[in-house]
Amino acid sequence: MTRRGNPDAARLQADRLAAVGCGVSDAVLIIGADRKVTWANDAAKAFYPGAKRGMVGRHCHEVIYDRRRPCDPADEICPLDTVRISGVTESFDKVLCDAQGNRAPCTLSTHPVLGPNGELIECVIVRKDKQARDDVWRIIQQQSDDLALVHTLTQMANLGTGLGDLLEHLSISVRAAFSCKYATIYLLDPSGERLQLMTPGVPAGIKKGIERILRAPLPPVVMPIDRAPLHRAALHSEAPVVIANREALLALMAEHTDNALIVKVLSPILRSIGMTCGVLVPLRVDQRPIGLMAVGGTSPLDDTELRRLTSLADQVATIASRAQLQAESQRVSERQALLLQAVAEGVLGLNRDAEVVFANASAASLLGRSQGQLHGMSFHALCGHQKADGTPCGDDCAVQAALRDRTAHYEVEGTLKAIDGDLRPVQLSAVPLDESELNLVITVRDISQQVHLRKQQQRNTERLRRSFSGTVAALRCLAEMRDPYTAGHERRVAQLARAIAQRMDLDEDVVDTVRLAATIHDIGKHAVPVEILTKPSKLSANELELIRTHSMVGWEILSEADFPAAIATIVRQHHERLDGSGYPDGITGDAITLEARIIAVADVVEAMASHRPYRASLGLEDALFEIQRHKGTHFDPQVVSACMRVFRNDGFDFE
Repeated sequence: MTRRGNPDAARLQADRLAAVGCGVSDAVLIIGADRKVTWANDAAKAFYPGAKRGMVGRHCHEVIYDRRRPCDPADEICPLDTVRISGVTESFDKVLCDAQGNRAPCTLSTHPVLGPNGELIECVIVRKDKQARDDVWRIIQQQSDDLALVHTLTQMANLGTGLGDLLEHLSISVRAAFSCKYATIYLLDPSGERLQLMTPGVPAGIKKGIERILRAPLPPVVMPIDRAPLHRAALHSEAPVVIANREALLALMAEHTDNALIVKVLSPILRSIGMTCGVLVPLRVDQRPIGLMAVGGTSPLDDTELRRLTSLADQVATIASRAQLQAESQRVSERQALLLQAVAEGVLGLNRDAEVVFANASAASLLGRSQGQLHGMSFHALCGHQKADGTPCGDDCAVQAALRDRTAHYEVEGTLKAIDGDLRPVQLSAVPLDESELNLVITVRDISQQVHLRKQQQRNTERLRRSFSGTVAALRCLAEMRDPYTAGHERRVAQLARAIAQRMDLDEDVVDTVRLAATIHDIGKHAVPVEILTKPSKLSANELELIRTHSMVGWEILSEADFPAAIATIVRQHHERLDGSGYPDGITGDAITLEARIIAVADVVEAMASHRPYRASLGLEDALFEIQRHKGTHFDPQVVSACMRVFRNDGFDFE
């Protein structure tokens, strides 16, 4: 590069070049137009052979070549003459002696400083140790290659490349970088008890030779670490383990197999391809061993190569660990997908917009579409689902609720509209997830058969209920024909008992059971002579005892007739009292069924408020006073309170 200007400016430029030379390991000289040295940095003083007699003020050929005579152009290339002729920077390789007399290859770079008329004012000469530069360049190149390999492996992992292909690429790259016969990777399995060979465990030549002898392919290598002491020691070693000879290498390879024939043929095969040594480098992530990198060849690696291999292993371990986790995650995902495909219920995965991102085969079959067609469709638009009562799903939709609440598990019965337009009854189960793309899992179960059976059961139940009610009505008619007073009493007690049960907010089934039991609660009086039932005068003790048998007789009649056990029990207990003063069993408190306690109150109120053959009506107020007086002793307090509200608040009257 030519520089022109006044001498002072040229001098300043030379000073700047000299200042640069003060901080580098290269030897820098500034030589004036008179061929004398005007400045030299410390590296030049230590490097040039002529430096021992001083440098500044001496001729350049004395300093550079340690000669007293001027340069002979035919013998040597004088840097000053070169740049004087060309006027531009020149570089050329030479072999020169150093200060100790040792010859060494170097590169000389000459930078001319020219005056305003193109004359040479000074020349800056930079001497670079060529061998050192080549070594540095080689190291830089190796580091660049290693970084490129790590980058490639990282990108492959990011793109989802399989673990086997990833490690195979690593193995090939390491073999090329270290000029070795083989390089392979072992990884610990999830249990941490076995080492699995992830790439070919032996060179191609060995593998083919062994398979030719065995007449079969080599099996996969999975070594329990408790039976592989050499590999186990290397796995837990802090530094690479060097296998220094063929015997040690043979012992190492013998840990791969229990096949005596393979072990026997290894030695001659190793000898034939010249393999003598190797090295095992532990792979660690956060100080945790995850596997080994094994390298072998015809000559041992030097310390520099070992350091390089160790550094590469440290970076590869993280990538391999991540790829291993990805591979395991993919295996789990694939296994889960297979399981979901085999599930009889429909399974849909939705994103936060309720769009389908996954559908198993059962869901596709239920909705009459292929799995591919379902992908990306809105769940609501797809299904046109609605509630069981036929109204469209709104804010209380299980899908919307699960997406909104993010934690709760919602279940709802409704209908889905298939592609053929049919509304199919289904049960939806919505479970929210925290995945970025999968926010909700919907399980869809076709309950058409259950709904059909449920409706059929309801019809059968209703038919049985009507049949049972008819039977009860027939018994009531018989009682009415035999004793009109008793029959009317049962009908009115059933009205009041039903009203009390409803006032207590009992289930409809319980209310109906109370009504039916009250309708026939005195059926046992069929065993009592009509003369006693209608006697207009006071009953004797024996007659009274005979009448008291009617609750037990009623229980026996209903039990023999295969009536529901609850009805028979209520009939038996309707004269029991809380304090045990009732009959026939004298039971107390909660041992008396709630239905029987309700009928007991209704029975007393109706009996006192109605006319009887042996007396006139005592009046409703006296009847209500009576149950209030015995509230908590004879009668259930809650039942009494409900009965009072039926008359006082609801305006109940006997029909």
